[in-house]
Amino acid sequence: VKKAEVAKKDVRREKPAAKPAAEMKVEKKEVVDPAKQRVETLSFVTNSMGMIVERYRTADGKTHKLIRPSKPPLFKHMTDDLISMAMCTSGGGQMPPLPLSGNLDKEFLESLKDPIVINPDDPEEIKERKRIVAETRKQIDALMRQGISFRAILAEHEKVFNENAEIRAEARAELQKICDEGDKKGVEDYLKTINAAFQEMGIEELQPPKTKEERRAEREARRAAREAAKQKGSNP
Repeated sequence: VKKAEVAKKDVRREKPAAKPAAEMKVEKKEVVDPAKQRVETLSFVTNSMGMIVERYRTADGKTHKLIRPSKPPLFKHMTDDLISMAMCTSGGGQMPPLPLSGNLDKEFLESLKDPIVINPDDPEEIKERKRIVAETRKQIDALMRQGISFRAILAEHEKVFNENAEIRAEARAELQKICDEGDKKGVEDYLKTINAAFQEMGIEELQPPKTKEERRAEREARRAAREAAKQKGSNP
């Protein structure tokens, strides 16, 4: 588990400096009545039987309930789920609080008896997640041999991750400010400098920001799409 020390002053803007052929079967696409198209999810819960119960509303205003079995868990042990949550959080935002309760040291040691199996038919995303958890297991095991608890290891990772997320958010806001000022050279310089620092710190790099005009065009496109969907749903 990587630990990084960071300083918020590093993300402040500096003063400007001087990515046989098989027979094909053509299936007819099912035509869905616009009035029966789903427009809103009302609730999404798992009941005491482990079934997913979903309530949703269609364009005609009717409410529906769908009950289906949940997917089997990816990992057998809770500590592996916690490692997955901690190490596979992405998107540059804050990590949701980890539920670090129970006898996690004992649970983790038990988990080491069950190797993580990567199946050939696993999707690439699942294979990568399993690889990350398996590798992180080794790092945690080594730290626990030094007398550090499983809970303390993940709590420290969560703390550093969220500190870095805050730094990234501040840097993104500063970058957007430079962009809104119309300083293209400033944007390029800031991106180059801040992403070099983020790479060393293990923080997700920033992408070039969108201009005011681009953001306005996207808002108008979304508004037009919503209006079109409403019109389609109201016309039988």
